[in-house]
Amino acid sequence: MYDITSWSSFTNVLSWMDSISEHGSPLIKIALVAHKIDLEDDRQVSVEEGQKLAETYNCLFFEASSRAGKNCAKVFTMEPYSWYI
Repeated sequence: MYDITSWSSFTNVLSWMDSISEHGSPLIKIALVAHKIDLEDDRQVSVEEGQKLAETYNCLFFEASSRAGKNCAKVFTMEPYSWYI
């Protein structure tokens, strides 16, 4: 998860992904979540940059806002088997 209003939070994802690749199971499925999309005027990370990073690591990608209630349920209630479809 990263904050769309913070470039540094986005770049931190790189080290987390490297750590997951090094220590995690190759069967693990990862969802990259860009949050705070209700703060569009303060956006520092584009949707395209998030999507590209997710594609690089073969992750699902979501943008969400807990404040606006957008996509939160979708992220946390997806059935794991649907990730393989």
